[in-house]
Amino acid sequence: VSTEGGYIHGWTGGAFHANVEHGKLWLGLSGRYCGQQNPSSRAAAQACERALSWSRAKGKLYIDPNIKPRPVSFQ
Repeated sequence: VSTEGGYIHGWTGGAFHANVEHGKLWLGLSGRYCGQQNPSSRAAAQACERALSWSRAKGKLYIDPNIKPRPVSFQ
């Protein structure tokens, strides 16, 4: 992420894709990020997309709990 002070790590988790829609960064995530508790394996983890928002106070991106996860759309 580009800030006034230079570049910083905006997201340190893993994601399998990312896209920007209407000013929001959406990440393709799975498992606990999608509300699934303890998937039996990585292959069994449910996939979803989550929107990130910027916290000016903390200077980082976070998964916005006010925006519901959505199904993954592979286009």
